[in-house]
Amino acid sequence: MAEGKELAEKGSLPLCVFIREKILVFLDQAFGYSGSGLNKEEVKGLLEAKGVERQLINELMQLISDSEAAIYTGVTAGPDPSALLNKAIVVLGKLETHHSAYL
Repeated sequence: MAEGKELAEKGSLPLCVFIREKILVFLDQAFGYSGSGLNKEEVKGLLEAKGVERQLINELMQLISDSEAAIYTGVTAGPDPSALLNKAIVVLGKLETHHSAYL
């Protein structure tokens, strides 16, 4: 996600689009999520079925909500773009660790 830091300097909207795309790619590669968009209920159900901890699912749902709020309203709801990127790195890292533990 190094390229995300460059986007953070250019404004929140491109960064939030970048984060959303990375979440989709990660969910596809790690958990087989093949939705064309981030349907939060589908993602939540998939992660619950894979045994992901509820707290981690909630963190991901909040990350998705924050990113979508910025994308669709043009306003960052909550953290600034850099904080949102850092949160994405942490949450996806935790999910990756979870996924690796079950391979």
